[in-house]
Amino acid sequence: MRIRDLRMHLSNFAERFSFAAVVGALLLTLSGCPETPEPGAAAPDNGTGMDMVHALPVLHDDPAVVKALEELGVHLKKDDNGNVIAADCFEANVGDAELVHFQKLASLTTLSLENREITDAGMEIVSSLIQLKSLKLQKCSQLTFDGIKLVSNLTDLERLYILYTHTTDECLEPISRLSKLKVLDLRGTKVSDEGIHHLVSLSNLVDLKFRGDGVTNAALVDIGKLKHLRVLSLEDCGVRKGGLKELAGLTELQNLNLLRTFVNDSDLEACSGMTKLEILNLRDTAFGGKGLDHITGAKDSLRDLDLGELLVGSDALTHVAQFTNLEELSLWNGTFDDAGLAQLEPLTKLKSLNLEGCQSITDDSLQTVAKFQGLERLILKQTNIGDSGLETLAPLQNLKFLSLEQAQVSLPSVKKFQESHPDCEIKQ
Repeated sequence: MRIRDLRMHLSNFAERFSFAAVVGALLLTLSGCPETPEPGAAAPDNGTGMDMVHALPVLHDDPAVVKALEELGVHLKKDDNGNVIAADCFEANVGDAELVHFQKLASLTTLSLENREITDAGMEIVSSLIQLKSLKLQKCSQLTFDGIKLVSNLTDLERLYILYTHTTDECLEPISRLSKLKVLDLRGTKVSDEGIHHLVSLSNLVDLKFRGDGVTNAALVDIGKLKHLRVLSLEDCGVRKGGLKELAGLTELQNLNLLRTFVNDSDLEACSGMTKLEILNLRDTAFGGKGLDHITGAKDSLRDLDLGELLVGSDALTHVAQFTNLEELSLWNGTFDDAGLAQLEPLTKLKSLNLEGCQSITDDSLQTVAKFQGLERLILKQTNIGDSGLETLAPLQNLKFLSLEQAQVSLPSVKKFQESHPDCEIKQ
């Protein structure tokens, strides 16, 4: 046990037990090695002191503190001993003044202050919770550099969600001191290429998210050095042609989000070594379809592909069909026709298919969809699908959600389908 952890343990112990008990526990913990035991006696401590530490009684949270937090609307999660280990303050009546309650929860490791009116003064209290491993400050819009920099005191922190705050490049330097950080969400902040350079030292990062045009190709040089990344989101970033080559070495990536960037088919060549890729979001990019041939190394691993808002045509779907382990596919606003959709017949493992806004498909196209027996979610919103098409979908007994909003389906047909699929939620 580290000294600072022991100090916190004894501090909380002091609040709940007598002074004499605390002194006794302290002497027990800090005493030297015992003398050689008599024959038959228990084996001595191995020198780590852990046997004596384990002798400390289990401390329990003050019921008054727990009750106060619950009355404020804080959602609490407790361990097997009944102590609070996680607190979610979303929509709770929590501000700076109420944060003192958390200082009395020694087992608290996860704290969410999403959308709360926490100021820099409140962060002084939060930064004293040195046992925290996860902290969410999403939409804490009153925080400035003076408050955000205090997270550097939380040296055990592994997950920091600071999205949609006034986090700037200046803030990334103190954040970079959190050597144990594994997850960092910076979406919707004011960070740019210059500040991202500080993050190179965070060698344990596995999940990194950005959203904003301040992040460009220049930042990818530094991001590409974070070799353990498994999740990378660059949505709405200023990433353009040629930038992705800096990420070629991120062979551990499982989830890559390029939503509304400017990458094209040739850029996906940089992803050829990403053989563990499971989720790829190319929605509203300059992608045309043939670029998928560059990531055939992920042919077996890819599970989720988003090609929404790309005006994907029938030719593009020939490149999609090779990913036979796909479970989720979005083709929102595609321009392909019935013959084009028929090329997806090999995708028998599909569980979710989004065909919203695909105006060129007819009822006949659903003969292909009806073969996806494992389908659980189907979006036919804003299509020309009518009653006969809906009838074609009758074999899909695993459907849990079906969107028919602004489609050409009559109420009697919907009612009939609902009767034969009672567990399916239908939106019309």
